[in-house]
Amino acid sequence: MNKTFGEKLVSDDRSRAAPAISYLEKKAINYRDHTEWREIAWPKEHGSWSLAFEPIAFGLIAAPSAGGAGLAVAVAAAFFARQPLRVAFRSADADRAATARAALGVCGAIAGLAVLGAVLAAGSLAWVVWLAPVAAGGAVFIGHDLRNAGREVLAEVA
Repeated sequence: MNKTFGEKLVSDDRSRAAPAISYLEKKAINYRDHTEWREIAWPKEHGSWSLAFEPIAFGLIAAPSAGGAGLAVAVAAAFFARQPLRVAFRSADADRAATARAALGVCGAIAGLAVLGAVLAAGSLAWVVWLAPVAAGGAVFIGHDLRNAGREVLAEVA
């Protein structure tokens, strides 16, 4: 099976020598992939960084713990999952949506492992009950955000 890349023909058959992709073309593909991941996963709102990470930093400074660090990593992963979630649900471009789903999967895996680590470090699940209001507010905000209504009063309060 042969594939065309640029103006070169690249063969999947290993028995024949085929023109290979040049080093610079590989670098260009790599750069484009990294740029696309950054555009999809990197939050565009610069003010949201302080709203998300200042309470985490202050909490870890006031009462440092392994469980708190795990929870901080989970919150950071959730923060970075917002943009890929929006792109995955809104993008008409199938490749961009697939990249967003991959980024969303990475963020979800990191968040899940971090929460598991926090639970194991804490030794009990008693503190998880205190996260229920936060999870409910987050769900309300995500629902509004996916409908492009993230600036409504209910979404802002959540």
